[in-house]
Amino acid sequence: MNASYRHPLRRSFLEFPAGKLNPGESPFNCAKRELTEETGYEAKVWKKLGRFNNAIGYSDEEITVFYAGDLQYVGQNLDAGEVLDIIKVSFSEVLEQCFERRNHRPLKPS
Repeated sequence: MNASYRHPLRRSFLEFPAGKLNPGESPFNCAKRELTEETGYEAKVWKKLGRFNNAIGYSDEEITVFYAGDLQYVGQNLDAGEVLDIIKVSFSEVLEQCFERRNHRPLKPS
């Protein structure tokens, strides 16, 4: 997961790697690109988990969520000006954070 400071709320949040689609880019190719750029990992196993619209009151943006597994580190390649920390978190800890709404508290690496 990424620990990123979000100025509007003036705190850091734990986030999944994510990004905007480039023109003509598929959601899958975007997910692969963002995983490598932000975390430095490539995945051998991919599974599409679903899609949702996160802000239907003012946006038609659609989010596609993928599971990425069997990871191999190949080197991080952040965009210019992008600052984030990578934190390894177990799946059970991610679920616990979601249920406890603790995504703003950075975790200790697992």
